[in-house]
Amino acid sequence: MKTWILAFLAVALMLSLMLTACGVKGTAGSAASLEGEWTLLTLDGAPVLSSAPITALFEDGRIGGFSGCNSYSGAYTLDGSAVRFAEMMMTLVACPEDGVMDQEQAYMKALSNISKFRLDNDRLELLDASGAARLVYARLEPFAGDPAALVGTNWQLLTLNGSPLDETLAFTLAFTENRYRGLAGCRHFEGDYQAGDGDIAFPMMTMLEETCPVADDAYWELEGRFTAALSWAHHWRILDGRLELRTVRGDVLAFAPYTPMPE
Repeated sequence: MKTWILAFLAVALMLSLMLTACGVKGTAGSAASLEGEWTLLTLDGAPVLSSAPITALFEDGRIGGFSGCNSYSGAYTLDGSAVRFAEMMMTLVACPEDGVMDQEQAYMKALSNISKFRLDNDRLELLDASGAARLVYARLEPFAGDPAALVGTNWQLLTLNGSPLDETLAFTLAFTENRYRGLAGCRHFEGDYQAGDGDIAFPMMTMLEETCPVADDAYWELEGRFTAALSWAHHWRILDGRLELRTVRGDVLAFAPYTPMPE
């Protein structure tokens, strides 16, 4: 009789643990599982503007990211599945594109009204007091790499967000130990960079030529898109022989190795 009772209790305990584990999925989470980078999929049920992506980085009790036009940051606190965001600090850039500022304001207002969160694998929902999912995110894949692997490498841009920037112009990037240089279609550039395990920043960029003799408005737009993307770069990795840079906006620049012509 005692053996049967012990076996029954062991099975009951196992079932209880299994049910508890299943119950956690999709309902609550922890600081560890919440931490990481996320890209916003929907805001109050509507998809995010493709021209103004929104990202969020949760790390060490703080949230930060890109809100479509400006960068933002602030503190947050967790208590089980409850989450509260403190007042956010933001940059003060004005974006003239239709809907961008309205979307940004709606995002920041939604954050201030969040009271709970729900995690389901790589999907994060931030809920208000009524239980409505105001903000729905997808987790961004972590980037990692040894900075020494960048030194002495030369790269040519393949795509920006999956599409070539311009098939007739070359956009390149080369690394020494602490410096970088490259070609933005017509004009050359250089500067210092800082890289860590998957983290990267290009804090300053100097254009080596004042102008481009054959440049038109279309060229200046392309140069601006490329150099701006570099200035936003936040993460890096080398995957399958290609260099990928991901910006705080969530944009991805993909480069292939190339051999520069002798000067």
